Amino acid sequence: MHFGKRLIGSEGGATIPERDIPKYIYLIKNKKLEYVNLISSVHPLRDINTVISRMKDGTEAGRALIKFDNIKL
Repeated sequence: MHFGKRLIGSEGGATIPERDIPKYIYLIKNKKLEYVNLISSVHPLRDINTVISRMKDGTEAGRALIKFDNIKL
């Protein structure tokens, strides 16, 4: 989330989910990508508004993962 900031350039803007998500799943299943290293914090869905507020004010940095109760990591 960029919260109204103007971006001059951005990596990842050419993502095609239909193509890229299966690639990531393959890499993770074959232990070629450790996704845990990409996540800076994990929060339950009920805390999403707090996480977004913290991202806006700069107290939450990195890639926050919102975990749904019915999905096991």
